[in-house]
Amino acid sequence: MSKFLFSASLTALAFSLSGPLIADEASSQPKPVAPNRTEMKLMLEQLKSRTSRLPLPPATDGRATVNNGRLRSLYLPETWTAGGGARPMPVAGAPAGNRNRFPSDPSMTLDSTFKVELFWITSRANNCIYCLGHQELKLRSAGLNDKQIAALDSAWETFPAGEQAALAFTRELTLSPHMLTAASIEPLKAFFTDPQIVEIVQTVAGYNSTNRWTDSTGIPQDQSFSDHPTELNTPTDPADAARTTRVAPRDVPARPGLEAPEVVEAAWKTARDRKPSVALPELDAARKVLVDKVPDAAGQPIPGWFQALSYFPQSATRMWQTRKAVASTGKLSPRMKAQIAWISARNNRAWYALDVARKDLNNQGISGPALFALDAPSNPDCTPAEQAAFAFATKLTVAPYTVADSDIAGLRKVYSDNEVAEVIYLTAAANSFDRLTEALQLPLDE
Repeated sequence: MSKFLFSASLTALAFSLSGPLIADEASSQPKPVAPNRTEMKLMLEQLKSRTSRLPLPPATDGRATVNNGRLRSLYLPETWTAGGGARPMPVAGAPAGNRNRFPSDPSMTLDSTFKVELFWITSRANNCIYCLGHQELKLRSAGLNDKQIAALDSAWETFPAGEQAALAFTRELTLSPHMLTAASIEPLKAFFTDPQIVEIVQTVAGYNSTNRWTDSTGIPQDQSFSDHPTELNTPTDPADAARTTRVAPRDVPARPGLEAPEVVEAAWKTARDRKPSVALPELDAARKVLVDKVPDAAGQPIPGWFQALSYFPQSATRMWQTRKAVASTGKLSPRMKAQIAWISARNNRAWYALDVARKDLNNQGISGPALFALDAPSNPDCTPAEQAAFAFATKLTVAPYTVADSDIAGLRKVYSDNEVAEVIYLTAAANSFDRLTEALQLPLDE
């Protein structure tokens, strides 16, 4: 696969079909990438009619619950998703134009609707139609008109310079994490403080995780929000309809082949003493956050990622608790969890995250050449089922927009649905961790 090519003709073919845009049973064809806003909106509306790749029975308790939340509750341990999931829609009747109606960590300072715009960019870049539909509705509810939302796809010059820098960084962090350097964050520094840059990085990294979960599970779009039916295929201004997207992954170059082990060792050596790309909170301040919020963690080392996130105590604590829960519960073995983390970090060239995975694998008895054997598409030391999971994790990491019905159907032949959900979740979470730690250029933990 030299390039992932998506053409307007493919999209036109899909839209020429009668009825909703729904892939055939176990189709190996990924959904098309809409080249413009008109076709994108049609895909948003048609997603309401698709069938989830993991069974999603109707809600029976009468509560208005989004499909994403229902799927998580059906297939993932509760401790993995506590405090997570989609943000609630703003309260109906709230005053128009209020850009701060989406809740977040109280220590965060960025405008919350601005962050929804970053979610829109991330979702468009990943071709995650489910999340994209949610962000369209949130932006409308925040008071943005269709022309303002359309500008996110094709008219960045209409935004202030600081927002343009954030939009460009969001797309880079989404599609090219393997190319991140210390210079990647520099354009943001003229407009945002160091804590705000950490907030942007963590936010966009998290959106990349959410996209990978909702899109690969094939969740159908929700029919309504807050008990109000939604119409996503709304009219588009002809001038906006004529513009081609500058965000979607219509022609993404293939990533280079994985480096030899000695190159990785050299990268680890460089990363061991590198300087973070922004100023982090003092270590004592981070330790106080951990001790205050997680008393049973007193005396434990403070990892670099927690130090960075300690700007936001609530968010840092939630991530600490979730990572601990994921490591200790669930149906997949600790070994497989570490293997998936390795595969994600290896493909993203996320050296800090790869070092964390290396240490976890060492604890599982995997070291030396056996580590790098995981790079092979068909590792002879792994079972056929494991090979299938690792191939999927690679695909979901490198090009989530190419995942098809057949990918999930193949996993369901060798794993239970709960196990399939965990493979997806773990890969998605690893991709978030990779982006957070590498964009901040965190030095390796001792």
